Amino acid sequence: MAVWIYAYGKNGLNPDPENYPEQILHLLNSLPLDASTIIETIQPRSFVRQYYTENRESLELQFRSMPEEAYRNYLHSIKLPYIAVDKIIDHFIEAGEKREQDNLEKYNRVYTGLKEGSLQATWKLSSPGFFVNQLSYFDENWDGIKISFINDLVRISGPFLVFSNYSSFLTDLSPRHRDYYHNYFKSILKAFGSDFILYAHEWSGMDDEDNEAFDLEELHASSNWEVNSSKTLETMDRFYYESLTP
Repeated sequence: MAVWIYAYGKNGLNPDPENYPEQILHLLNSLPLDASTIIETIQPRSFVRQYYTENRESLELQFRSMPEEAYRNYLHSIKLPYIAVDKIIDHFIEAGEKREQDNLEKYNRVYTGLKEGSLQATWKLSSPGFFVNQLSYFDENWDGIKISFINDLVRISGPFLVFSNYSSFLTDLSPRHRDYYHNYFKSILKAFGSDFILYAHEWSGMDDEDNEAFDLEELHASSNWEVNSSKTLETMDRFYYESLTP
């Protein structure tokens, strides 16, 4: 289940950043970013053959139990011609492994390009108040490193595969990669004039979703970070607070 983790800080530059996106882009693109280190955390994994092999019997049973018209409609809905039930799983394996191979080749090209410097990971304005760095790899606007602005707050998150499950971010990443994300996020928040970084996840109990009035004061009140902050980021329960002042 997806439970996103975010890093919050204060926007000390301007509470309405969409009025000057060029300045923000210049600021973000001026901060050193080792994109290849971040790309390492989303290295493609092969799972298609294992999934369909382990679930072949139940999936074929499910397809055989469908009326013929429903089965044909299903194939049409996923833009496939008619494929016999006893061959559909093999088709899914073949198509899935081709996608995996294509993505691995793309990943390797991007990783090498970022490592050698022939590719640059640049920030772009995705929508008003929302900035994204796709690391020269991601195709969707919402994936990559993301920054949004909520009144006088800056909110940062990272690639879906890393940040969509907060426990994975805390436990599955190597210390080197987690430290890199943490230090990079701190550099961003310092550039915006924040004197703190606060991590929180979707189940932390804050009223930050669908609340247009959510701001620094409410962030402080709802997190009560003096009391609720975990001692380290790695042991974070609901919140982790760290001062960015010397």
